[in-house]
Amino acid sequence: ACDLTMRDRRRRRAQHERLLLSLFVAMLNASPHSARAWTGEVTLKLAVDLNGGVDDRAGAKSERFTSGFALDAVHRLRRASDAVLVGVATVVRDDPSLTVRRVSADRQPLRVVVDPTLRTPRDSKLLTDRAAPTVLFATTQPREHDDDDAIAVEPFASLEALLDTLETR
Repeated sequence: ACDLTMRDRRRRRAQHERLLLSLFVAMLNASPHSARAWTGEVTLKLAVDLNGGVDDRAGAKSERFTSGFALDAVHRLRRASDAVLVGVATVVRDDPSLTVRRVSADRQPLRVVVDPTLRTPRDSKLLTDRAAPTVLFATTQPREHDDDDAIAVEPFASLEALLDTLETR
């Protein structure tokens, strides 16, 4: 692990704060065309290392730095969730399952990937394991041979629109 300067730590913290703020604004602005307020709930989970990072980009392979206790808590959160959302960089780097595995569950949450240019690898667990329904939010059209019924591709315009779409599912 590399040592970060105080400036780097502040920069990472500012990035995390901007992410949280953009999610909050998206929740407030969801469904601007309707008279009702958005009724959904968002839980944000981040694993942050001592340097304020969520990933050691210097390493060749992403390494887990959360404890078994924390992982059990994450899987309890997933069990109580309707959907689990990640960005495509997480899929490319970590190949996650985004399923409930460490605790018992009656159902799996919807797996959601914000993937503007459809970079999700065809051999990723999300596209091949059929363990849970999966939705990719993209700004580009699906490739012609992407006709798998288990994978939905929805248009991505904004976080607000994404939340609206998820609320209707």
